[in-house]
Amino acid sequence: MSKLVKKIMKSGSEYLNPGEVVEEAILAQPPGRVMAQGVGGLAGVAIHSKIKKNREAKGGSDVTDGIASELPAPALLGVTSGGDVLVFTQGAMSGKVTGLARRIERGEAAGFEAKKAKLIGKFSLRFTDGSVYHCDIPMSVGMKDFSEALQRHGIFGEMD
Repeated sequence: MSKLVKKIMKSGSEYLNPGEVVEEAILAQPPGRVMAQGVGGLAGVAIHSKIKKNREAKGGSDVTDGIASELPAPALLGVTSGGDVLVFTQGAMSGKVTGLARRIERGEAAGFEAKKAKLIGKFSLRFTDGSVYHCDIPMSVGMKDFSEALQRHGIFGEMD
């Protein structure tokens, strides 16, 4: 059991249905934030702002409203034994679960794409309404296990 799963089970178990457990979890950061934190200070803030402006200027085919727009970042994402994805908020300093932002039912998730990397993994979760939630996974921690848990519950995708 990963540290993130233990954290959710300890401080977020009140948000689980009776008999439900979290199988796998990842820490989702907004795209670009991990790199900005790595650089640090004012330079990091400037880089994050520039990355965000570049993404907005490029646009893209992803729908930005819908389920994806309801999800916070950073967030803890957990796959439950029932196949739902739980999106938790956490305390900035303690890292403890502070609330459940959204329960994504198994039928609402259409697929995923995961690109593993040594420093910053990229993860996208697609929904049946056409929206897509993009996030960075620091050092790709738990991404493979999280992706496999999604697949066990019929949410299929690609993993590089």
